[in-house]
Amino acid sequence: MLLLLSSYPANILLDPESAQKIRFRVIVDVREPEEYEKEHILGAVNLPVNAFLEAKDGIPFQMKPLEELIEVISSLGVRQDEPILIYSSSKLPIFYANVARLFFVLEYLGYNKVFVLNGGFEEWVKRKLPTSNKRGLSPRIRLKAYPDTSLIVDKAFVLKILGNPEYQVFDVRPSEYYFGVLAQPFYPRPGHIPTAFSLPYEFFFKRTQDGHFVFKTAEEIDTILKAVVSPTAKTFVLYCNTGREASLGYFIFRLMGYPKEKLKVFEGSFAVWSRDTTLPVVRFRWY
Repeated sequence: MLLLLSSYPANILLDPESAQKIRFRVIVDVREPEEYEKEHILGAVNLPVNAFLEAKDGIPFQMKPLEELIEVISSLGVRQDEPILIYSSSKLPIFYANVARLFFVLEYLGYNKVFVLNGGFEEWVKRKLPTSNKRGLSPRIRLKAYPDTSLIVDKAFVLKILGNPEYQVFDVRPSEYYFGVLAQPFYPRPGHIPTAFSLPYEFFFKRTQDGHFVFKTAEEIDTILKAVVSPTAKTFVLYCNTGREASLGYFIFRLMGYPKEKLKVFEGSFAVWSRDTTLPVVRFRWY
């Protein structure tokens, strides 16, 4: 039986003790190889983000082409109906974005038992649970993937639904990017997509006494979402600078019980939008 952490509507976030009681087909460490090789959860395999993401046209953290994704995920040796646990460092909230990006990729490929470790490697070590510096083993399989292409949208889709009350667009970047005070070098126009709501991913984490980060409680997250989610919206589009943090927004909505059929990630996100000078960008104001 899978153990529920706190009272999150969806059982996809586990504390270390709960995770240890489940027989995962594979545990995936998405930290960089140097960190993994130094010490990792006993039996975990390493899959750093550059194994399944790449830069496209100068935009980082883009999903690799489908055939390459299938090849990479096949190396994990786990099928769509078998449980997977993903973790990273939790020293900063942004590290959860790497976990969430893999979570999104796996759900995109049809996996339905994907879990995230709350508190990451630091919380595991804090609770003195088994670790190792020996590489975990996972036999390669021949994966048959049936990608859910409805989860990913492009700029044409986003432009079409702007102003439609049945859709709501969320910008999960830090507010400095949304407001246009900060920008990344790979896009020319700072600001945000018109009508998008600011929902910074950092809002959903809290620092522990030991200095690393965990997700806020279900009640705290629910309070935030209730303040911003439109009662008329049936579908929610998430974006950031590239798509990586948007995947973290996707995970948070999934954690709070939103079915994936109601969620979409804008792949390429604001970098793609900003580069197209025919598309409007809002700066120095909300919405």
